[in-house]
Amino acid sequence: MYLEYDEERLDQYGRTLAYVWLDSNVDPTNLNDIQTKMYNAKLIVDGFAVTKQILPNIKYASIFESLDDN
Repeated sequence: MYLEYDEERLDQYGRTLAYVWLDSNVDPTNLNDIQTKMYNAKLIVDGFAVTKQILPNIKYASIFESLDDN
């Protein structure tokens, strides 16, 4: 497991902002890997989270939006 950071590592309250990968052997451009190996995406797919874009950390925003639409 490892964390991937976007543009900013902390929010205005000092909380860590990160993408949580459950496996180190991933292709971050592969939709299947994102859906099955990124905890953030799994929460959306399983219905436990919804998307919210907070600039400037929007690296996976369009992918999360598409997962949220399903």
